[in-house]
Parts: sequence; structure tokens; C-alpha cells
Amino acid sequence: MNSKLRNGRKLSREFKKNIRKGASILLSMAMVAGSVSLSDVSAVTVSAAEKSTAVNAATGSYVMGKDGKINSSTVFDTKTGYGFSDFEYPDAAKDWVGAVYYPREERVTTGKASYVSDGEGYLAIESKVWTETEKTGYGTFTYENTSTLDFALDNADYKISVELVNPTDKELTVSLEAENITKASGVKVAAGKTVTQDITACLVDGVLNIKFLETSASATSESDAAVGKVYVSKVSISKAAEKTAGEKPTIFIASDSTVQTYESNYYPQTGWGQTLHNFFGDFVEERECKDCEYSQAQTYETVNAIVENRAIGGRSSKSFIEEGKFDDLLEDVKPGDYVLVQWGHNDATTSRPNRYVSPEDFGYWMQYYVDGVTQRGATPILVTPVARYSYTTNEDGTLKSFVGNFEKYGDVMRKMAKEQNIPIVDLTARSTALCNEFGIEGAKSLFLMVEAGDYPEGAYAGGANDSTHL
Repeated sequence: MNSKLRNGRKLSREFKKNIRKGASILLSMAMVAGSVSLSDVSAVTVSAAEKSTAVNAATGSYVMGKDGKINSSTVFDTKTGYGFSDFEYPDAAKDWVGAVYYPREERVTTGKASYVSDGEGYLAIESKVWTETEKTGYGTFTYENTSTLDFALDNADYKISVELVNPTDKELTVSLEAENITKASGVKVAAGKTVTQDITACLVDGVLNIKFLETSASATSESDAAVGKVYVSKVSISKAAEKTAGEKPTIFIASDSTVQTYESNYYPQTGWGQTLHNFFGDFVEERECKDCEYSQAQTYETVNAIVENRAIGGRSSKSFIEEGKFDDLLEDVKPGDYVLVQWGHNDATTSRPNRYVSPEDFGYWMQYYVDGVTQRGATPILVTPVARYSYTTNEDGTLKSFVGNFEKYGDVMRKMAKEQNIPIVDLTARSTALCNEFGIEGAKSLFLMVEAGDYPEGAYAGGANDSTHL
């Protein structure tokens, strides 16, 4: 247990009272039970029509090479359910258009293996990898031209074993991706040697895509990127064991800095995710989330439920998925669990291109959360963005109303909830109502607004005037 992260248990009486009142608006749904029937999200590299007619590939081992089950002529086909497709970024980024940055767009050619060649007992798979940073320096994007190995499979969790060989006289450095998420990096394959690398993948879109990338060198432009080769002799795929419901439900949270757990040095800053356990019976313990790669992920166990706060600052609905954090969550979610999903704050930040999601694209990413959770027998709960300290006034300067700053994103969630019968907590509406009840001055006590010297030890000794964080 990390004692530094127990500030959820060290709140002052007044502050805790306000936080508990604020958090209680979230818990009005209590525990939402029942199943939700949803359609699958469309496949990423195979069209919806192809996906619907594709035969699922068999799990097991696939020997690679000229005489293997998979060779350079094995392109993805709906009749077999497996094979290669080309994945490329041929056109330059559109750059900034107004306030929005447009990176390169991927082009996927299903049923093509331009980067694959046969060897004796292996396939040589070429790749060209580079990064590009836009002019403000806040957005860095990684691009890869290669062929992906695709398998049409049931949406589930899979264990993948990749056997790498090196017929050259130089050491190779390999990265493996599944579903565009880096699963293994810096894998060294010495000259003349064989290395087996195991990874996992949580499939949501019906087609598993695997990339084999040679990453010995780094490049910051396409023109500087060298063509590397990875040599693969075998790929084995097995379905992970089915998970069963726990003795008590786990409530996972996928969200941002308004929700995450903070170390005691940041007190009184408090994400609502670190106080949620107060509503589920007597406290048992706090511990770091198992198998999470970031310290903000904390587990709070009570006698009635377990709250697993996976929220982390600076992320959006898109970047939380692209960084593999949602994939890690899906590995742990079980039938009977719940997943609270609050996004919108960072999705709306156009000045941070890696996290920005337009309101028009927001539904695609939110659907990915809903599908991933329901496919594993758990219940997704959409949560509209908690309000900021933002309000309008009457002509005489008195409070008219606190307002939500991310209503276009909240509207997407409300529409999804209504059309698909997904549980939703309209935290925007309820938190603005709470702020209205507190008034212009009183609502400051709900936010990170403190004077210099109020908390002489820690990050806010000099005070803070933060209209977003609690």
C-alpha cells in the first residue's frame, strides 16, 4: 500500500463534507444492474460488410514462411478469416486548419501484402517507422508503413505468442503491436538467434491486427526513416480463460484529472474517483492497481464493492485507448462489474492534438468503451463531464446559472444512452445544479481555489485558482 496516496482518507471535515455532497450526485444511480444489448463497432482494417461475412480464423499455431500455413501470398480473405493487409500513411499531414491540427490519415488496403516476403522457415516483414511533431511542439505522432497480420475472431481476450528469428549478422530490435497498441518494445533478437515474445490483446472490433516493427533506429521524418525487417517464424493465438464474477463487484473508472487519485503532496486537490468508495460500506484498504503501469491507478476496497480508479490526467477518450490503458482495464474487467466512463474535458482541447477529439468523432470512441465492456459481461455507465467553475450572470452581476462547458460531448453520451439503453449519470447537469445551490462564492469550496498559506506544505503552498479541478 502506498501511504502517500491516502489523501482520500485525510480530508478535513469541512472539505470532506463538500466533496461527499458533490460526489453524492454521482451515486444517485446506486448500482445499475442488468444487461445492455449493443451492436459491434465497425472493424478498423476490414470493412463492415467484409467483417459480417468473414469466417472466423481458428486459434492455434500458424507456421510462417515459403512452405508455411502463412506465406507472402496469404492475404486477408473473408473465406479463411486471416491474412495480411497493408497499413500505410502515404499523404502528408494537412497541418493546422484553423484551431485544429490534422495529422496524416491511415490508408488500409485489405488483402494485400506489399511488405512481406518469403524465407526458409520465416517471413520477412518490412516496416518504415517515423515520428512527426507539429509546429507547436504539443502534438507528436508515430507513423508506420507495413503489412499487418489480421485474424477475424470473436471479441474476447487473447494470448499471442510470436516466434522471432534473426537470419542476419546484426542484432535486431523489435516492437509488436496489437490493435495499434504497443504490446512489446525493445525486444532484442541477436544474430542467428530465436526469441519468443508473448503478448495479450483485448479484441473489440472483430478483427485482430498484429504489427511486427523493426525499431533499431529512430527517425523524425519519413524521408529519414530506414526500412527495417522483422523475421517471424510462427504466431500462436489462444483465447484467454473466461473470467467469472467476483465475490463483490468492481467499479472501474476510466477518466481524466478531475477524477484521478492524487498523492498527499497535492492536497487538497481530490479527484472524485478517490472518494467514491465512501458510498459502498466500511473501508477495507487502499492499494495500487495490480498490473497498472502508472501510479495514479489506485484500488479502494470496501465491504460491499471494490473501486478501481484508473483515471489519469491529460487523457481523452482517444488517447486513453491509444496508450493501451483501456486495453489493460479490459484485461481485468469481469462479468458483473461496472465501468464508469467520463470524458470530454480533454477531448475538447484543440491545442493538444494527440488528445483532441471532435464532437463528431466522439461517439466512435465512446462506442468502443461501451462495446468493450459489454462484450465482457460488465455494465458501462456513461458519465457526462463534471462542471467547471463557470457561470453566467444577470445584468446586475448576480448569478444567473453555472454552465456546462462540454455540452456537445455530453449530448453525444445522452443520445447514445437513450438510443442504446445505456446507463448514464448526467454529472454535468447535477454538478451545475449543485454549484447553483452553493452560489458564486460558495461554489469555490468545491474547486481547487485556495489562498497562499492555507496549505503550507505541498504543491499548493503558494495558493491556487483552478476552475477545473476539485
